[in-house]
Amino acid sequence: DYAIGCVDFFYQNSINLDLPLTTIAFVEGAALSGGLESAISCNYLIAEKHTQMGLPEIRYNLFPGMGGYSFLARKLGMVQAEQLITKGKVHSGPKLYKMGLIDILAESGKGYEAVDCFIRKHRRAANGLRAIQVVKQQYNPLIHQELLDIAKIWVDTALNLDKDDLKHMARFVYAQSRGIATTEHKPHGAHLVRTRQDRRLNLSESSFPLVDNNGNAILYDRRKTFDRRAVEIMQVGN
Repeated sequence: DYAIGCVDFFYQNSINLDLPLTTIAFVEGAALSGGLESAISCNYLIAEKHTQMGLPEIRYNLFPGMGGYSFLARKLGMVQAEQLITKGKVHSGPKLYKMGLIDILAESGKGYEAVDCFIRKHRRAANGLRAIQVVKQQYNPLIHQELLDIAKIWVDTALNLDKDDLKHMARFVYAQSRGIATTEHKPHGAHLVRTRQDRRLNLSESSFPLVDNNGNAILYDRRKTFDRRAVEIMQVGN
């Protein structure tokens, strides 16, 4: 269900929602795995220079199965697409722009202005540019069934992961959820940049204890300022 839901969404991006419009993805922080697949499913990708993107699934014995290969191969060619997927590295914005994956590279903090500028310029020649999109889709069409078939291969592959693969995946997810890239996951000592989207979790709506990705129990919200002795007294009383 998860795989099909992603495929359906990404496919609609790739065909302009089946409407006479242009889909644009804007990345201002980090886009890994499904985040990158979502971004490259759009007609155009705009990103800021400090962004970090990659498909690290091969590191835990998996591959990007929600359209990553299909979108990359059509934009960069099969050889370059396979290199990105099989090496599993996280790349900087300038490097991906040089590869041709990013269409417009904006200065850090200037991404919204770059998107607005692109929309205004695109609007002046929208009729011709949208026609070129249709021609490109006719020349090398992406069929929905292709994405579904690959997603099924991804599901079968995911079900074959062993315990070591799952542990490696859990460590990576934990690092990603904190907005941090470990030395193993970041190129040339760079770090992933936190964005507003990293703060989506509202712990005021969460109930403790919680269990983290490594199976450890979290008894209380450590980010709040309060007297821990009161917590210890409460635990002893219970």
